Amino acid sequence: MKKLYEFDINYEYKKKFFLPIRNKNHIIEILMNSVKYMLLSPSVDDDKIEGKLILYVDKMSRLFFIEDDKIYSINFPFSVYEKEDTFKFSFLSIDEISYKLTSDVIELVNCKQDNNNCTLSFFEPIYEYEEDENEYIWSFLHQLLTLEDGYLRYDHDPKNFKKYQERNEEDKHPLHHLDIFYSSNNSFKLGLRCAIDGDTLISFLDSSKDCKYID
Repeated sequence: MKKLYEFDINYEYKKKFFLPIRNKNHIIEILMNSVKYMLLSPSVDDDKIEGKLILYVDKMSRLFFIEDDKIYSINFPFSVYEKEDTFKFSFLSIDEISYKLTSDVIELVNCKQDNNNCTLSFFEPIYEYEEDENEYIWSFLHQLLTLEDGYLRYDHDPKNFKKYQERNEEDKHPLHHLDIFYSSNNSFKLGLRCAIDGDTLISFLDSSKDCKYID
């Protein structure tokens, strides 16, 4: 059954959702912050809305993050349901993903980023979490680390387009484009003739609809 949930984003969470994405740890951090935000479901005053978070579940299951010049999407691997006017999330053997679990995972992936050359520094806190209170955290984190994240981003980027245009190389950085993947050795762009909005990108990625063609 199709599920579509929309959440207005405030400035604090815009900074969390639109951080530069360079590796899987960043994707995991964004996933965890997304679950946090949906668990809170905060009300945002109209004059403080900085963007939008959309959870779209049908044949596909994806998150969409929307601001003025940028839209990106990642895989959402969790099951979602509503209970007593609140959202609940589950994943494999974890019946309910708690706010605390998301905080613990964020702390762990940030620990790993801060200790890239020290494997023990990464695993010691995992062991402590499992000993003290969360026996599932390593299994959960391992699943997230091996997750196919499905990253794709739409950009309207006049600043860099102008730089390339001045060198007569505008086709290397189109004004409107899709960025596929995020790591520098894999990422590439698909140029677009015009701007697209969130609904259009959702339609592009919705596997229950007819495919789009590149002309």
